[in-house]
Amino acid sequence: MPETTVITRFHYEDDAEFEKRFAFYCKRVLPTVLAQTDQNFDIAVWCEPRHANRFAQLSPKMKPFTATYVKRGGPFFADFTDWENVSGLKQYEIQVGLDSDDIVAPDYIETIHRLCQGGRSVLVSFPPLVYDLHSGRFGRLRGYSATQTSAFFALYYPGLKGFRFAYCGSHLRLWKHVDKVIIGPEEKCCALVHGMNDSTAWREHCCEELKPTQKPGWIAR
Repeated sequence: MPETTVITRFHYEDDAEFEKRFAFYCKRVLPTVLAQTDQNFDIAVWCEPRHANRFAQLSPKMKPFTATYVKRGGPFFADFTDWENVSGLKQYEIQVGLDSDDIVAPDYIETIHRLCQGGRSVLVSFPPLVYDLHSGRFGRLRGYSATQTSAFFALYYPGLKGFRFAYCGSHLRLWKHVDKVIIGPEEKCCALVHGMNDSTAWREHCCEELKPTQKPGWIAR
């Protein structure tokens, strides 16, 4: 079984912002990660050094780490870096990218392990659901493809050959760094809209609204 880690970026320099996001992560996100049917994974959190102990105390699976990054222009905060700038994290054959305010189904890691096999590097891109916590609107996020890949992804480098850090660049272009792209099954992950998001919002042009009865049971209110 390949070594696997779930990587989340969580570096907030403002302590008030950190506390707000940390509370949301602990209440909404982390429980869905810890409840996986396949427990063969670590959780790596890219954070500020002074916050590392806060994460380490949450679970024995936690592996806080640090890295330098470059703030880029544009309307949203973009934090990417190359592997040589990462400190305190080992290389894993499977890197699962998960934003700090999104949730995953109980069999998410199990599904990734089933798809990430063989001797070729793979990017698994999962079509996400979207759920607005305030309005209750629920649906699918559209617009992703094999060359416009999702923020819910897994990178598989068997034997670490050709290894690239999961956040070396935008998730939309990670397909350029692997031999093969697999579009994962639907209803395995969900982006949460909660009013604090930098980029995730309910946008009519990319959100296909579904009936509340179509919402999977693992997505709690």
